[in-house]
Amino acid sequence: AIMSRIEAMEDGIVPMNNKQIKMLSTELKTINQLIDDLSLLSLTESNQLTLQNSKINVSDMLIKLVDRYKLQANQGGIELKTTVPSGVLALLDEQRLRQILINLLDNAFKYGADGKQICINLSLQEHHFEIEISDNGVGMTTSQQSAVFDRFYRVQQSRSDHNSLGLGLPICMQLAELMGAKLTLKTAPNEGANFKLRFSIRS
Repeated sequence: AIMSRIEAMEDGIVPMNNKQIKMLSTELKTINQLIDDLSLLSLTESNQLTLQNSKINVSDMLIKLVDRYKLQANQGGIELKTTVPSGVLALLDEQRLRQILINLLDNAFKYGADGKQICINLSLQEHHFEIEISDNGVGMTTSQQSAVFDRFYRVQQSRSDHNSLGLGLPICMQLAELMGAKLTLKTAPNEGANFKLRFSIRS
């Protein structure tokens, strides 16, 4: 698509203006994101990705992360409900945990916004803690749920969304497994989706 557009510019069929340059830039960003995502998947699958573990305050990290979505929620008329007890500490790679949660929250806004409510819950048990991100959206069928962690699979196959490559959830699953966590999904048609990320507590 990029080559065809450039050739059309060179032949004078398409004007070489800011609008066309912006379209090319968007396509290039998509390609770069695809390369980055595939590289990350390759590293995790071959156990070559090195985790940078440190003792982090999961509670504080989650609250700060949710804050960045408040404007988007307000603009979409979505209620963000959070249950985050303070002082949950864990030995984890903060960057990779944030990457998982951002993917899950982005998905909740994409597919669950119609439900007008997204919930983010952190719960602490004796030997583990769990982070849940759920919505009241359209949910998924059994076949969709079984394929949602496959590469390049998109729940809404027909939608025109060039920013979604169907790699977000596979990356989440790979990173969760690499970090020794368990990522599960509970969903049903018209009942929203509930993603649960469970970590063992390590000191």
